[in-house]
Amino acid sequence: MKSVLIGNGINIQFGGKAYYNDFILMRIMFNAKANKYNPLFDGLLSGEGIESIFRAFVDIANKARNGDYDRIGNSDDRKAIADFKDRYTVPVTKYYEIMLEDWFLLIRLFFIANADIKDQWQSAKQGFERMILDGIYNDGMLTDVHQNMNKKVKRFFAGFDNIFSLNYDCNLEALTGRNVLHLHGNYSVPADSENPDTVEGYMRQQAGQLVVIDEFRHCFCNALLDYSGELKIKRALNVKKGTTEMNRWLELSRRDEAEFKKQTALLRAKDEYAFQFVNTYVQNPNLKVGTDYHFEALSNLEGELHIIGLT
Repeated sequence: MKSVLIGNGINIQFGGKAYYNDFILMRIMFNAKANKYNPLFDGLLSGEGIESIFRAFVDIANKARNGDYDRIGNSDDRKAIADFKDRYTVPVTKYYEIMLEDWFLLIRLFFIANADIKDQWQSAKQGFERMILDGIYNDGMLTDVHQNMNKKVKRFFAGFDNIFSLNYDCNLEALTGRNVLHLHGNYSVPADSENPDTVEGYMRQQAGQLVVIDEFRHCFCNALLDYSGELKIKRALNVKKGTTEMNRWLELSRRDEAEFKKQTALLRAKDEYAFQFVNTYVQNPNLKVGTDYHFEALSNLEGELHIIGLT
């Protein structure tokens, strides 16, 4: 059994400098200054505001390096800060020297260090996540990178039983015509909250709460972005745990309807959303609990694993 894990290096090799970290960030800055991202923030944050935040984060990055944030946040934050300090061994002088996902740590530090606004952390993270996804997407040109890959590249990938990717694009699917397992999600699949094939997305669709913006549809995908690898794993494992729990409820509803009603009544008294979630799944068992990020498939691999395009 031979498998391969692909990173962004393949897009750089066949797509050029446009997919370097610094070029992506400079593209985001250019787009922000042109007010492209106003709809992502409901007009509450202007291009000038986004630019000032980007530049201010250079100072936050250096404060993190110097230990100014060592005593704030939870254990996940402190582990991420320690990792950040290990990797950034010299002062940061430009915003584009900061790696993409490290932005989420800096956003996190900014908000938890300011108690009066820290409850806005998740919405701010979401806005920056969508800007980063748009910057990587490069006005759709990212999806054409496979056109620069020749038959030799196609034959190379034909030699693998499994193809895993950390990229959000589907260039390898377009090249090979094969299924690719995206460990961090991909642009072609909506986020769980916006996907009617998931329990959450179905519930939101029924309530008329889907919020996808047409021109930014790629930014509302199921991409797994965070400032810590451990947080990504937790999110993936939570979907697996949730699926097991929902199947338990489903089995109970079929085995003992009276007991199911009794237990869900108790659940409703504690958590109305959880009650609605369980009932939606039981009534629609073909829905997914959430995105499968294929971590289990990767961890259970046998044979050879080749890694390409990771730094």
